[in-house]
Amino acid sequence: MKTAPGIDLKLRAARAKLKAFKRNAHAFVESKPYEVQAKGYGSSDDPSLYQVVLRQSQVKRTPSSRWAVWVDEITYHLRSALDTAVYDLSRTAKRVDPSGTYFPIVDDRAKFKRDGIRYLTEDQRTFIESMQPYGRPDDPLWLLHEINRLNKHRIMQFSAVLVAPDQEDPANNLHIRFSDLELLKATFKPVYWAEDGTELARLIYRITGPNPSVHVEMNNQIEIKLAEPSLTSTWHVGLLMEHILETVERTISTLYSQRV
Repeated sequence: MKTAPGIDLKLRAARAKLKAFKRNAHAFVESKPYEVQAKGYGSSDDPSLYQVVLRQSQVKRTPSSRWAVWVDEITYHLRSALDTAVYDLSRTAKRVDPSGTYFPIVDDRAKFKRDGIRYLTEDQRTFIESMQPYGRPDDPLWLLHEINRLNKHRIMQFSAVLVAPDQEDPANNLHIRFSDLELLKATFKPVYWAEDGTELARLIYRITGPNPSVHVEMNNQIEIKLAEPSLTSTWHVGLLMEHILETVERTISTLYSQRV
């Protein structure tokens, strides 16, 4: 069923901003913003021993401020589309301006009120209540509500997360080449957050030649996730926002299909 023109405009604007965000985030990931820095230390007790500490090194700054603005615009349009749908569906020939209407999103059944949807049909009100994210902190509508709320007061925070091809064996996620050295011991640390200076491993070698050297490449992939304590989603931001957008579109479509 056809929706109000304003709703379509808001949904298209949200999808356009999401496309721009995903394109920019992908470009950032592909630019290899993190490298591995290897720093060697000689042993005072045994001159033939050589310890190498591997740490993450951030070589490109995360464009968090730009991403926060785009996510803010996406969630604003989606939240507004839900409210606009309720407003439009509440209108009649005699009620041309049903002020005070809105789409409620609450995480506690005791907080749910029907005031904002009082003009809708019983089926529509029942459906909206069935969509409430009671006790579901990872529900797309609740995440929409929280992201929209948080971004009104401050800049949203993002984190880069390491997605390791081999979660069981961290050593397989590092490609290490060395010369004039014999590896004696390797201690690898499981790392999930991509942060500048985070230790990845400690290696102990015995020097066997005149030019000891170590070269390391990291095989881990990077994903961008929201770094907000109140948000529990484990999805990377692009997929998360896509999931929220699709949920909003389905919700609005269902509401209009129930229109009398």
